[in-house]
Amino acid sequence: MNNIQALILGICLGSALAWLVTVMFTREKREEEKVPNTLALKTSPADAIAFLEVLAVAGIVLDRFDNVIGSTVLAQDMGLIEYSKLTSPELKEFATRARISKETLTEDVSFTRNQRTAKVELSVRATSLDDDHTILVVEDRTEARRFEETRRDFVENISHELKTPISTISLLSEALQIAVDNPEQVKKFAKNLQRESKRLGSLVKEI
Repeated sequence: MNNIQALILGICLGSALAWLVTVMFTREKREEEKVPNTLALKTSPADAIAFLEVLAVAGIVLDRFDNVIGSTVLAQDMGLIEYSKLTSPELKEFATRARISKETLTEDVSFTRNQRTAKVELSVRATSLDDDHTILVVEDRTEARRFEETRRDFVENISHELKTPISTISLLSEALQIAVDNPEQVKKFAKNLQRESKRLGSLVKEI
């Protein structure tokens, strides 16, 4: 085989290899694109609940009449279901909106189990599993909301507490500059400045 024949053979082999790689890549990409739709078609309510059970989250599957046909243990323990119905009217209304819209919705819902229990703050995500079923994933955000409120109140209170000594120190510093030629005034302002500095230091330690 001479050099020209080898060159032609190399070009042909290279072109064939490039075509084969392109075909394989395109086919693989098409198969990947089909996976989500295939999974969606094969996902039954029972499979969805089993999956959510593994994730240890509160999950509920409703039919087109908003009857509960499946739920995780956590959802039951949270008191969200009674006699195959959602116990929260707000939760039911939210699920109905998600089913009608065919969209994935996320919303915060307040829920009271009964008159003897405190209000529970829920973060709920709803999506259509298929034409006949809606799935809810519920997260109890009560403790998180309580912590956020406590932190906000703390920041507001500590800001107010810090504002007074900081303002006083600023005023005393200006007074010291003005009274620089008056030893008695300087001594008085310095003493007050020291007191406010200690007060500020105590507040910082409390933080």
